[in-house]
Amino acid sequence: MTGRRVLLFITIFLFISFKSFSAVFTVTSNADSGPGTLREALTLAAANGSAEKDYIYFNLPDLSEAGRTITLFTQLPDVSSNLVIDGTTQPGVKFGMSDAKVGLFYRTAVEQYLQGLKISQQHDITILGLYLNNLTDVSGASMFYDWSAFFIENSNNITIGEAGKGNVANNFFNPLRTYALQDNTEHIENLVIKSNFFGIAPDGVTLAPLKINLVGISNVLGAVTIGGSQAERNIFATGLAFGEGNGGVINPAAIINIKFNNIGVDYSSQVSTHSAFGLMLSSSDNNDNYTYNVEDNILSSKTYPPLDITSPGKRVVILRNYIGIDRTKSHPLEVGPLGGISIFQDHGIMLIGSNNPADANVIAYCKPLRITTSGQVSFNKNSFFCTHDIYPVYFESDYQPLTVANITHLTASNITGTATPNSVVELFYTDDCNTCSPKTYFASANTDNNGNWAYNGLVKGSVIASATFNGSTSEFTKPYLFLNVDDSEVIKNPANCGQSDGSIKNIKLYDLANTNNTYSYSWTNESGIEVGHDLDLTGVPSGTYTLEVKGSGCGSAFSKPIQLQSLTINLDLSNLKTTNPGCNGSTGSITGITASNGTHYQWINKINNQIASNSSDLRDVGPGTYQLTASNDFGCSEKSIEYTINTTQPTTYPVYPFSITNSCSGQNSGSITLTTDPLVKTMRWIDGNGQPAGTDVNPHGLKPGTYKVYFTDANGCETLYPHDFTVNEIDPLQIVANSETRTDDQCGLNTGSIKNIQVKGGTQPYTYLWLNVAGEHLFTSQDLTDVGAGDYTLQVQDASGCGVMASRIYTVLNENSSIDAPIIAPLQLCAPGEALLSVSSPSAGNTYRLYDSQTSTQYQDEQTNGIFKIKANPNSTYYISRVSGQCESERTQAQITISLSAIDIPNAFTPNGDGKNDYWKINNAQNYPQAIVQVFTRYGQKVFESKGYSVPFDGTYNGTRLPSGVYYYILNLGKSCNLLSGSLSIIR
Repeated sequence: MTGRRVLLFITIFLFISFKSFSAVFTVTSNADSGPGTLREALTLAAANGSAEKDYIYFNLPDLSEAGRTITLFTQLPDVSSNLVIDGTTQPGVKFGMSDAKVGLFYRTAVEQYLQGLKISQQHDITILGLYLNNLTDVSGASMFYDWSAFFIENSNNITIGEAGKGNVANNFFNPLRTYALQDNTEHIENLVIKSNFFGIAPDGVTLAPLKINLVGISNVLGAVTIGGSQAERNIFATGLAFGEGNGGVINPAAIINIKFNNIGVDYSSQVSTHSAFGLMLSSSDNNDNYTYNVEDNILSSKTYPPLDITSPGKRVVILRNYIGIDRTKSHPLEVGPLGGISIFQDHGIMLIGSNNPADANVIAYCKPLRITTSGQVSFNKNSFFCTHDIYPVYFESDYQPLTVANITHLTASNITGTATPNSVVELFYTDDCNTCSPKTYFASANTDNNGNWAYNGLVKGSVIASATFNGSTSEFTKPYLFLNVDDSEVIKNPANCGQSDGSIKNIKLYDLANTNNTYSYSWTNESGIEVGHDLDLTGVPSGTYTLEVKGSGCGSAFSKPIQLQSLTINLDLSNLKTTNPGCNGSTGSITGITASNGTHYQWINKINNQIASNSSDLRDVGPGTYQLTASNDFGCSEKSIEYTINTTQPTTYPVYPFSITNSCSGQNSGSITLTTDPLVKTMRWIDGNGQPAGTDVNPHGLKPGTYKVYFTDANGCETLYPHDFTVNEIDPLQIVANSETRTDDQCGLNTGSIKNIQVKGGTQPYTYLWLNVAGEHLFTSQDLTDVGAGDYTLQVQDASGCGVMASRIYTVLNENSSIDAPIIAPLQLCAPGEALLSVSSPSAGNTYRLYDSQTSTQYQDEQTNGIFKIKANPNSTYYISRVSGQCESERTQAQITISLSAIDIPNAFTPNGDGKNDYWKINNAQNYPQAIVQVFTRYGQKVFESKGYSVPFDGTYNGTRLPSGVYYYILNLGKSCNLLSGSLSIIR
């Protein structure tokens, strides 16, 4: 035994080391474990990895059923990826009617959780030809019995069975179950289930003795194929359910094909399996991206609807299925009271059948459809027969508008009716089970924009109709009996006024089936009340009546609604109009009353009981109370209520807004603008003398004075408006003489002004325009400012629009005043040459001129800053004057001294930041703009140099404070001046 374990370990080690090769593992022992067992093969396949596909084949030597049965006492290892387990490779015959050739029989302990073959988080697995059977008695288990034959979790590309290679799962609570986490992060993608027996023995007949759940599939993506062809059909003895959802995952969307399966039906396809759940399609999430194609299945369930659909996903297509009946239509199958197809849908699209009659679903021996929906459901060209309670199809529908359909008439060659406009109507013959169900589709008709449709062709029996519009199908109509109710030659006798002596006779019946049927009759009035039971209707008042004819077959036939004309007079007041008379006489009226069946009319004035008119309209009468009596020759009459025509009162007008434009002086140019409302139809104006002044809301060309207006209303009543309107005369516009304040110009500097001018008359606001003698526009303000000497014209206009302008000419003079002569700072030089001559404290806004004599007429230079560059020598004489505009001051002579004593050089300073003597100041250095000043340490290092001395030495070098001590300077004033040098002490 120890040697075998070592051999197994070595084998597994070799597979781990060389796991990139495809391998075939052959099961040769039906023991639970050990060499050659299925347990060992699953272990070796897992160890070999999943890079290449591995295979587990079977070659059990004992070919009997017992020899081909593997009894298992514990859970097998999980099935690994990229693996094919093929039980059909085992020699020997199949188990029963199934394709399985190898049995996996479980005798495991009760108190555990068993999964026959578990696939968890794997891919590309195929399982073929196995018979999974549970032999453990779980009736006494204390835990919940939830064992699964096939358990698939969060995996993809899984195949359970193929054509001719199906599996059997029996006596497990879950024959097959898929599982994924509830948070929609795990799914089953691409699943194939074909040719399997679930919840039934291999003989295809014997049901499991234990309680068996249905096959449960959920959280799928991609392609899901259940069955496929007749050879690939599955038998779901206890049912099949798709539940939960994929959370709206779009890629890949779930396309679920459920085809050619027996659901709740055994192998023979003709016998129901008891306690089956049927096919359930449901979802817990409106975002589920499921599409179902349910085709060619046989379905049965005694407890639940064979096809139970609850919020199934995006789209469900149901074609060619058999519910409650086998494919031969000769063997009824069990269906419970909840119906064949039950739909509880709050989203998505549902298609039951199609436009192709070959796609019809066949449903029998049950209620075919039970629909509660908020979405679109269409059911087309299906075959329902021998049903129970076919009406209603819709138990509740929030989808609006729900399509409707009706049959109004039928003959042997024509059917007409009404339906939702632009819908398509389908016509069915009823069944022969006397359940009046739509069994055989035979024609369609299109409904026009007004909702009318017609079928022209051979008709062979009683007919049921439905209509489909925008993907929604109506309820089925009640069957229309195969009978022609001919009312083309009907004889109608109207009832006398107030009597019940009317009749409808001579309706003819044509039995289109030629069966000599016996009929019953029912006449109803427009309120749906039954009023007669014979073919002829007699002893009724005027009204509208419909005949319903019933025979021994399905449905009823109807006449068109037949009207017995009423002789009773009815007054129609919908167009009644009462008009009061105007202020000028008898113009009142009462019109618009019509009287059905009335031929004579009489209006009575109730005040004097005199006849006011003999026509239906009362016209040209004065105030009073009037009543109409309408009558005919059949003794019928009808009186109106009393109507009052009132005396017309003058209109009371509100206060209307207005504006007045006064008249210009000496002119008739005034106007009035009045805003009224529809109460005023016309008006007339008069002046203070009672003379006409206008007839509209804007009388104009008015002279000064007071005006009145009369209003006329819709009744022709004229009323004096209780408000006067006064047009005044505008005073002449003029400039008040000598009202201005004048300021003359000084020295030609444009400081002159004219202000405070007064204007009177006209209409404010005024506009101003100042012009010079050249006619140029200067200012548009009332005051004239900042001008020189000259003549200026002011033009003033007002807002009256009278076209009058006032103007006046004003003169501004110029005055030249004397100004102070400048003060010149003395200039000291060490030698003749270039120098700067400066005015002390020059005034801003002035100009300074340099002269070479006191009397010269031409100045040598002119500067605004008062600084002049000169050439100084002992014989030089310069004068400077100050200029303001046209005014010039006396000239001041410059004092120029040429002497070395002009430079004052301190030998020490204290740059300690106290604001005193912080700089080395050389007096009069500014007189030598070309001078070069240098400072050196005692070692000859230059620490300061400046051309000119506009910025004095502050005791620093390159931004660093120099230490206290003795330094040396050289001052080169230039020209012929000697160098000046000496020591300089920095004291801190």
